[in-house]
Amino acid sequence: MTPREKLEQLKKPTAKSEIKYRVGSVYDKDRGKATVLSYVDARYVQDTLDNLIGPEFWENRFYEAKGALFCEITINIDGVKISKSDCGTESDIAPAKGEASDAFKRAAVMFGIGRDLYSAETMFADLEKRGSKWVLPRDWKPNTKASDTKPKTIPPVNLKDQEVPNPAYDAAKDLGGIPLGDGETDDDDWNGEEVVKFGKYRNNSGNRDNDITWAGLPLDYLQASWWDTMNSEGLKNKCKSELKRRSK
Repeated sequence: MTPREKLEQLKKPTAKSEIKYRVGSVYDKDRGKATVLSYVDARYVQDTLDNLIGPEFWENRFYEAKGALFCEITINIDGVKISKSDCGTESDIAPAKGEASDAFKRAAVMFGIGRDLYSAETMFADLEKRGSKWVLPRDWKPNTKASDTKPKTIPPVNLKDQEVPNPAYDAAKDLGGIPLGDGETDDDDWNGEEVVKFGKYRNNSGNRDNDITWAGLPLDYLQASWWDTMNSEGLKNKCKSELKRRSK
């Protein structure tokens, strides 16, 4: 098998048994109707690399750049080393671990592992209420009774069409509007009070009085050009939502 053929093997469709699901965007908060996102866990990526490349022929490393955690995966095919990297976002549970896992999986997508999930048809579901939070029914799968039919319309979340002489609004417009995505934010609920958990403004002191919220970030930091090239949709969307909030 040639190196190119080995690389192409990494792009094979994800087995249905390996696909997991989570809530995407709740578009009907009263009745608990939402889009559903599909994903794979880090162990699937590890197993794929072990099986197709060989455990001794791949490695990964983590590094920080411009306030974001990146993972670089290097594979060795017949003496030729190929490296690809991407950054991750923190999860609500175990933020540091979630950020590392997300960066690892996103770097793997650069090689094609799990990339097919990004072009999958949008799924919809009726959620269950657990406490104050809407969640997917236990063991939810597509095409089950828990699946919802596609709504006629989902209200788009976009910036105002008219020109607004506001630097925050202009920066948000340059970032391409306010679409929701992985790590999405709902602009109707966004108030900028979420604590910053990444980069140089992350509070590592352990004293919650030193927390910095998105509303407390300097405008020039939010307008920095590196946001536009950032691969982390979660952080990028929060940046857009905060810029939009300030533009009102």
